[in-house]
Amino acid sequence: MTENPIQLKMADPKLHYQNNVGPIENQELDEVAIDIRNIGWTLGNDCPYRCTHCYSMSAREKGMNMNPQIIDRIVDQLALNGVETVNLGGNEPLFTNGPDPKATLLPYIINGLVDKGIKVGLTTSGITLIHLERDHKETMLKLNDVDVSFDSPYEEEHNKNRGAALYKQALRSLDICKENGIDHTVIMCAMNWNFTEDRIKALVDIAQSHDANIRINTLKPVEAKHMDSALPPEQFYKGFSQLMSLCNPVDLGEPPLATVTNFEHAKGCPCGRTSFRIHSITPDGKIPVSPCVYLHDYKVGDLREDNLFDIVRSPL
Repeated sequence: MTENPIQLKMADPKLHYQNNVGPIENQELDEVAIDIRNIGWTLGNDCPYRCTHCYSMSAREKGMNMNPQIIDRIVDQLALNGVETVNLGGNEPLFTNGPDPKATLLPYIINGLVDKGIKVGLTTSGITLIHLERDHKETMLKLNDVDVSFDSPYEEEHNKNRGAALYKQALRSLDICKENGIDHTVIMCAMNWNFTEDRIKALVDIAQSHDANIRINTLKPVEAKHMDSALPPEQFYKGFSQLMSLCNPVDLGEPPLATVTNFEHAKGCPCGRTSFRIHSITPDGKIPVSPCVYLHDYKVGDLREDNLFDIVRSPL
């Protein structure tokens, strides 16, 4: 007797614009205290690059552009709720209004946040910071910190995974930060092909030579295809063991690492507790919020109209 094969059904990546998520688990338990201080904001809805591990690609569809009124509403809500820091990233933050850099509202966003006393960080492949230095240097100097993304310390691998020749722009961005006294960090999404002994050492060398911190985010699969690149447990621990032998840890956001190292400064997962993610603008012009950048389905509200206080205290 043969068993009937199980047919895998791929989810429509656009369903997160429509579906309700549920049921809410463990409703009998008390909620963790909410003290939102640090925000990630996925700007725009466009990016000319196609990184193979991108976790926002499935949540991006060209819709409305940003405008000053939308930005003012969001910035006012963040300030009203005591937000202290905002990191602008997700998609390449330069492209707030499509792929034309001349249409960007990024300087308006940075200036608005800083004027409210909010510290602004930037996560970029390099291209955003280069444009800011060239066209909006006064605004660039208001940045509190910059994270520069590397997929590999080796130029050919990095460019191949990014789908564009961005390696030299990444290095140049580190130089810009160093020249202008902006705190800067080399970041990499750890996958099974790039989190190897030689690449970890080479990445640390880049950070050291540019007076940069280093941060590793392990790949969190949000699509089935990402499983091909995910870290197996043995490589996870081996790679971080090597990294921690080369660096002094400032924070450990990965709970398994904080546990096995007994890291005394670990703060635990901040998602929905002290931080959340503002998603890029949807095709129908909404700007939803979710507790975690990886949880596209756990979205709620519209920052153009709803009060942030109510959004972050919703069941989702």
